[in-house]
Amino acid sequence: MKKKYLFLLSFFIFFSCVKDRLEKRRISVQNNSSTSIYWVRSDDGIFKCPNLNDEIGSVEADSTGKVNNLVPNWEISIGRASNQKIKIFIVPIDTINKYGWEKVFQKNKYIKVYDINMDYLDKNNWTIAYP
Repeated sequence: MKKKYLFLLSFFIFFSCVKDRLEKRRISVQNNSSTSIYWVRSDDGIFKCPNLNDEIGSVEADSTGKVNNLVPNWEISIGRASNQKIKIFIVPIDTINKYGWEKVFQKNKYIKVYDINMDYLDKNNWTIAYP
């Protein structure tokens, strides 16, 4: 029983240390259009089904959403990316409903792509405005 409590205590201490080291800054995706959109973040610059380093999210029409923040440091994450830029691909929700994700990725059916580096984020107050 003591081993179980020791394990749990160790787990919580480790998690709290890791959590404190995660990046505090968040990228916002501002959707100024009249339709809902999905965004796909790619660290390697390729529009594909997201892997562990990439992610996907949605933003309702005329609203703002946040890119999930599971990177330890944006400078390091972007520095490791292809050409030291990440890409944010924008896909209308209607396109997903019509074709499904598989076809969207196969046919590159995104409507906008943003090349994001640290300068872009700083100059735009960490906000990607679509359109």
